[in-house]
Amino acid sequence: SIVRGSMISDTNPQDMLTQWPDIGNVERLPDETIDDVSTYHYRFSVDPKKITLPESLKNDPATGAILEELLRDLQFQFEVWAGKDNLWLRQGRLNLKAKFTAPPNSDQPIPSLSLKLDGLVKLSKFNEPVVIKPPM
Repeated sequence: SIVRGSMISDTNPQDMLTQWPDIGNVERLPDETIDDVSTYHYRFSVDPKKITLPESLKNDPATGAILEELLRDLQFQFEVWAGKDNLWLRQGRLNLKAKFTAPPNSDQPIPSLSLKLDGLVKLSKFNEPVVIKPPM
C-alpha cells in the first residue's frame, strides 16, 4: 500500500518519512527481522521536481543548469528497516539512477553521463564504546 501523511508521530516511521517535502510515495513493505531485531520496512522515493536548489547554486548559472539537468532524470529510492522497539535505523538501502546530457553546442568534454548506485548499509552495536586512535 502506498500512503501519504502530514502528521508527525514519535512512534510511526511512516509519519516521520512523509513530513519531508521532497518525499514522493512511501510504501509499507513486509516487516523483517534484522540481526534478531523485529523491524518495520519502508520504501520511499524522492521526487526530483520538488528538490529546491540552494540560492548559492541558483546564482551560478553554469552549476545550476548542470544540477537542474541531473535532477530532471534522477530516480532515487531508499529503503529503511527501523527497529519496532525504538525506531533506530537497522538497515538502509539506496538505489539511485541519474542521467545527464550536455546541452547542444556545449563545451563539455563528455556529452552524456549515466550514474547507477545501489548500496546497503547495516547498523549495529548501538551505544557500545568506541575507541578512536590518532593517526601516527
